[in-house]
Formats: sequence, C-alpha cells, structure tokens
Amino acid sequence: MLFISWERILSLHQNRIRRLTPKETWRLQGFPDWAFERARQVNSDTQLYRQAGNSVSVPVIFAIAQRLK
Repeated sequence: MLFISWERILSLHQNRIRRLTPKETWRLQGFPDWAFERARQVNSDTQLYRQAGNSVSVPVIFAIAQRLK
C-alpha cells in the first residue's frame, strides 16, 4: 500500500511505514535504473525526489506516442 502526501512518500512494508527511496520513486515513474544512477551522480536526494515528482510517467508518454503514429 502506498501513502502519498505533500511532505512524504511512504510505503507500508511488513506492517511498518517507510519512506520510498529516490530510486523507487524514479522506478514508479518508469525510468530505467541507468538514468537514475546518472542523475544521482550530480543531484541530492531532495532534487531526485523533486525530479521524480515533476516528471511525467515514461510508459504513459510512450503509449500516447504509439497511438499518435
């Protein structure tokens, strides 16, 4: 189960709530791990969370582009 608020992104794991890692937020948006690793080299965790939050889901955009062909 996923809980999202303006302040935190949390996950319920083994009946305990934990914060999602920046990598998990990027994965939820559909980005490959190599893209995250490149971004991680030059950004703080705060910036990585913001980038994931401000992005558009890659699989959704891909599906829209396929329909427009």
